[in-house]
Amino acid sequence: MDKLIWLLFTVNMLFQASTCIFAPFFPSIAKDERHVSSFLIGVCVSMNALSFVIASILYAHVKIKRRASMYLGLSLTVPAVAGFGLLYWVNNSTLFITIAIILRFIGGIGQGFLSTSSYAMASARYKDNLHEKVGLLESGNGVGFLVGPIAGGIIYQFTHFSVPFFIFGVLILILMFMLRNHLDEDLDSIPVKQEGDIKVGFRYLMKHKRIFFAALSQFFTLCVLTFGQPIFGERLQKDYSFSFALIGLCFAIPTLAYALTGPLLLKKFTRKFEFRTTIMIGFLILVAAGIFIGPSRVCKLPDTSAPMMIFGLYLLGTGVACTIIPIIPEMMETVEQNERAHDKVSAIFNIFGGFGQIISPPVAGALVDKVGFNYSLDFCAFSVLLFLILYFVFCDGVGALQLTVENFKENHEKELTTEQTEDDSLPGTESPSPANESDYDQNISSNLNESSMCREKTIVLDGEEDL
Repeated sequence: MDKLIWLLFTVNMLFQASTCIFAPFFPSIAKDERHVSSFLIGVCVSMNALSFVIASILYAHVKIKRRASMYLGLSLTVPAVAGFGLLYWVNNSTLFITIAIILRFIGGIGQGFLSTSSYAMASARYKDNLHEKVGLLESGNGVGFLVGPIAGGIIYQFTHFSVPFFIFGVLILILMFMLRNHLDEDLDSIPVKQEGDIKVGFRYLMKHKRIFFAALSQFFTLCVLTFGQPIFGERLQKDYSFSFALIGLCFAIPTLAYALTGPLLLKKFTRKFEFRTTIMIGFLILVAAGIFIGPSRVCKLPDTSAPMMIFGLYLLGTGVACTIIPIIPEMMETVEQNERAHDKVSAIFNIFGGFGQIISPPVAGALVDKVGFNYSLDFCAFSVLLFLILYFVFCDGVGALQLTVENFKENHEKELTTEQTEDDSLPGTESPSPANESDYDQNISSNLNESSMCREKTIVLDGEEDL
């Protein structure tokens, strides 16, 4: 595998991590030392996502080259991240939160250009195995999102408020120079319109139920993932008496679960599970995660429980992997014959994820101020459950499960046939004739093609949609 995909992986991981390195300690400092409300802290957290959405929309509509977009994002993100470290010397509460919001807004614009251009570059360079490469980039995105608080908490615990931001600013600057040697001019090329391609717009794409619900899936996944950013660190510090380093390590639990589940999804689930089935399983796991992290007062669980909370964090990472990794492949299946739509699919993915990050932190902060942490997590968990029900009803959940069962049967029959072939080739047994081997290969190829057709029913043909 060439260096470009791993550099793009690093871009997604590092920049997502830089947006949440402050999660373990900033909310407590802002609330206890600068007397900022949980709601305003949530607004500060979400401001990054607001500008991220704006940048993603601009990228989709403005004719800016992919490499230029990448460099612009890098140039904006370095001062935004490093500048956050200077807030330590700002004592006025209003000025403190105002500067923080502005820096988050600038950083979000940079991240929006970076993230969207990285997916577009992958679409341009890796046409033959795009799903695999997109899954790898999304894994980097998720790992970075969950790794950031770990590094931030540990560095802050043993150094100073400003150090985590300065370190990540320098790392991003180094990455900028590394990318200059690996971003070729061909990455700026837009696929030439070919016979059968049609002009694709946002409204055209969003008319497809599977794209629409995949976008909503991204929205709810990011809602769950960012819900705890303004409130979870303070919860662990006050109610569990955890140190900032230990708080950072708690964020490592979802990271570990994501890292363990992600490769399994890429190699196993996506071969045997229909994408929608994997997404529904992921949301069911996220419901359970919210119930245990609380712990849920609606379910009559205790107010605090470290074992339940830790188990819930592990479920969080597993559920996020199950939902977030199949989303772009699920969207791309709809426009698989039209490469010109890939940039817009990437933008839709980022925009809806950004909406989740915009809405979730302020809602979480306001809920904690009103009803406390436990009931806030109940609200999050049961909102996801409601969406899961709607997804199952309106996105043909029954059909997705049926396709998954058929795929399992086909894979099981293939394994049995393979074992029988191996037994026949043992000494003392009759080897299959070339003609039989040819028939066998054709049968297996036919089965795989039929399975692929079942999973790729949503395609673009001559300007018409077959959903």
